[in-house]
Amino acid sequence: VSKYKTLSRLVSLNIGADLVFSDREEIENDLRGLKDNPFVRYIIVTDDSGTIFASYHPEIASKVRYRSSGSELKTYYEERLYSTSTPLHHEGQLIGTLYLGFSLSQMEEEVTQIRKAIGIVCMIIFLLGAVAVFAISSVVTRPLSDIAKAAEEIARGDLKTRARESVQFEINRLAQAFNMMVNNLVTVQNDLIEINQTLEQRVYERTEKLYQEIVTRQKAEEQLRVSDEILKRVSSLILVFDEQGNATYVSPSIKTVLGYSPESILGNGWWQLVQQGKVSEGPTKIETATAARGEMRLSKTAYEQSIIASKGTTHWITWQNTKGPSNLLICVGHDITERKYSEQVLLESEKRYRLLFEHNPLPGWVYDAETLVFLAVNEAAINQYGFSRNEFHSMTLRDIYLPEDIPQLLKPDQYATFPLFGIWRHVKKNKTIIDVEISTHALMYMGRSCRLALAKDITERRRYEVQLRNLSFSLQSVREEERAWIAREIHDELGQMLTGMKMYVNGMLISVAESTDQTLKSSISERLSATAELIQQMINSVQKISTELRPDLLDKLGLVAAVEWQTQEFEKLYHIPCEVTTDLDDSYLSQHCVITLFRVVQEALTNVARHAEATNVTILLLIEDEEIYLEIKDNGKGITHEEIMRPNALGITGIRERVSSLSGNVQITGEPGQGTIIAVRAPLSSNSRIS
Repeated sequence: VSKYKTLSRLVSLNIGADLVFSDREEIENDLRGLKDNPFVRYIIVTDDSGTIFASYHPEIASKVRYRSSGSELKTYYEERLYSTSTPLHHEGQLIGTLYLGFSLSQMEEEVTQIRKAIGIVCMIIFLLGAVAVFAISSVVTRPLSDIAKAAEEIARGDLKTRARESVQFEINRLAQAFNMMVNNLVTVQNDLIEINQTLEQRVYERTEKLYQEIVTRQKAEEQLRVSDEILKRVSSLILVFDEQGNATYVSPSIKTVLGYSPESILGNGWWQLVQQGKVSEGPTKIETATAARGEMRLSKTAYEQSIIASKGTTHWITWQNTKGPSNLLICVGHDITERKYSEQVLLESEKRYRLLFEHNPLPGWVYDAETLVFLAVNEAAINQYGFSRNEFHSMTLRDIYLPEDIPQLLKPDQYATFPLFGIWRHVKKNKTIIDVEISTHALMYMGRSCRLALAKDITERRRYEVQLRNLSFSLQSVREEERAWIAREIHDELGQMLTGMKMYVNGMLISVAESTDQTLKSSISERLSATAELIQQMINSVQKISTELRPDLLDKLGLVAAVEWQTQEFEKLYHIPCEVTTDLDDSYLSQHCVITLFRVVQEALTNVARHAEATNVTILLLIEDEEIYLEIKDNGKGITHEEIMRPNALGITGIRERVSSLSGNVQITGEPGQGTIIAVRAPLSSNSRIS
């Protein structure tokens, strides 16, 4: 019984996977060995719904009610059967049941026949013994006893026992028959063992094969799942057409891109869109089918189609076709709608740009950023410079610049991608030199890295600026001369008069002090003291005004001493530390240069006191590379760009005008919370040296 149960479990493992895939042929092959087993009376295989999937002698199974619960021992027409029911599972789920019926009667019949034969032999021995018990007891009893013992051993299952042969003919034949019977039993048992081993080996091999198949199928299913997941996530459109031109596969991305469901495109769905005019001209269905069969050579060049999406919007798709296996054509598409729209916008922008470029009243050109070759010029440039368009195209920027300006033109920042501005001198075709204000911007033109330049002729403006600068210089000189004259007059004339008045009042105070009239003495003394104090205040004010108009130190001791005195006065008045660092020998500086730099320091310190909210000021006054360098730096709130460019910033404007009179330049920078720096550079030219 235990072997029958083991056999049932092994068979259930073998056919479980076949039942999952409904492989009826494989199940029949697996059951063929059982059908050949004489002890197997019926086989029933049902699925999870109870429907019979495979069977052997189903009439016997029905007769014994193989599905009924209760005893495993059944009776079929007086034949005793042992029934088993084994559940079939796959991945923990019930998928069916295996019912087997084994014959116990046949096995018992063979054992019974053996026992009957033994009984008959024993009966014969008993009868023969009874007849001849007395005559031949000594000759027959022992052999028969041996045969009886052998029969008992065999009855207990020891089939190795054999009856001893006797010298008596009949007993010898009986022993030989007995031994032959035992040999037959051994043969039958060995056959059963061999059959069982064969079945177990086949079950093991089939189980191993089934396991490998399950592993292979699981890997294939996992690969299929991953591939399907990738196809769901990929943005490209994938269409697969068969040899009839029908779509057999449509990627899920078509829903995202075009709004059509993949199911609506399958079969003839794609060609219905073509017929409805929603797909622009492209390969026909016949051409697609021919390409799928490999009867037409595929072009390696991608082609574009416009497709109207489900919402009515137009999309541009670029397709690339590839011959697939089994007469299939694989079409992979990419949505290039945004690129198409960008190209259209770029084309329209280029048209507008060209129109603006050609009709711009300012001369303009496009040149190669590396070679400086002219690539395009407008009519204004042709009219301004006198060169024809063909002449421009054979020239470079070097041809319109002065030789001494070309090194500055070739500096690396001229090739930067950000806008550049500057004032240059250009040479026209008639050799006339003009001043131009150039603004350039980086752009891509004809697939090359280029710059667009616009040139504004400022020759007249520069001439006016020079005249204004000279006029401003003259006005400043006159103003300084007037200040010096006023300072001298105030100091010499008004100062002497006030000093005389003070001496006169002091004399009156002495006379009053000698008077004996105490009442008059007290009254006049108070008035004269107040008058003397007022005169002293007037003297101090006159000295202060005289100093502010033109410090004596500036004329007597020079620029450095005047700047140091000014910073000391600044510290006394505003309580802001001010440090001066200098290595300047100002003895060879012109009076105009000394006055200009001193006034710049004065104006800068005034701005610090009024606006900076600083707690420290440093001043540098140096000679660097044949230039005078003046820097005033504070740690205040920092000037903003808007404040620097404000038209009513008179202090900054005054500093710029004064520095320009020295042919110098001034740079004003500021960072919020980091303070302000005013940096002045002026060449040591004839206007700054003592001639």
